Amino acid sequence: MNHTEAIEAGAVVFVSHSGGKDSQAMYAHLRGIVPADQIVVVHANLGEVEWSGVIGHIEENIGHTLNVVKAGKTLLEMVERRFESRPDVPCWPSPKHRQCTSDLKRGPIQKFIRHEMKRRGATLAINAMGLRAEESSARAKRPVWQLNKTLSKAGRTVHDWNPIHDWSTAKVFNTIRDYGQSPFWAYAKGNERLSCVFCIMGCKGDLRNGAEQNPELVAKYIALEKKTGYTMFPDGSLADRIGPKQD
Repeated sequence: MNHTEAIEAGAVVFVSHSGGKDSQAMYAHLRGIVPADQIVVVHANLGEVEWSGVIGHIEENIGHTLNVVKAGKTLLEMVERRFESRPDVPCWPSPKHRQCTSDLKRGPIQKFIRHEMKRRGATLAINAMGLRAEESSARAKRPVWQLNKTLSKAGRTVHDWNPIHDWSTAKVFNTIRDYGQSPFWAYAKGNERLSCVFCIMGCKGDLRNGAEQNPELVAKYIALEKKTGYTMFPDGSLADRIGPKQD
């Protein structure tokens, strides 16, 4: 079964929406190929480490109810708890060990998918994500369509789908514009991507922009680096990345 066959078979299409440009363009694209009543939009709220206004931005640019899910901890709480339980082990997530993604995003969204499918009595679903090959070599290797073995249990069949996997950044922004929309405001300030304000995958420009727009939050990150003795990045601290003004 491919995505076209699944959609025609009535699959519930869960659209994971971060508020970033890729999610926004993906949703606009899917509105043209998926019946409206099969689309369910879900956002994993990251709490204080999320960009201000993200939820409002999503709601303004979708034609569906936004389902907001949230983990029982924030990123900073996760780091502090890990440090308290194992002070001898690095406590910040890393590109190779992204507990922030698994615990704060994927876990809550998968829980929502299970509960919503049960509520609807649905047995077939698609988990649509805005991952693009252009973003990284790791994402370039991700399959466009595959069975989600974790969710496909107990009478459920769920496929992961990356519908804009081969899109360029230019196509993403052009799609948003063609739908008469604007991307989230942080892009106009110079951001290249949108996730946590201070993301382990963020470039220096994104981190510096985040610090400029969120001085109280950056202070919390830097204080936690000092408290734990571990840096946010394998090769240095957040303070190093954003420059001496934030030390």
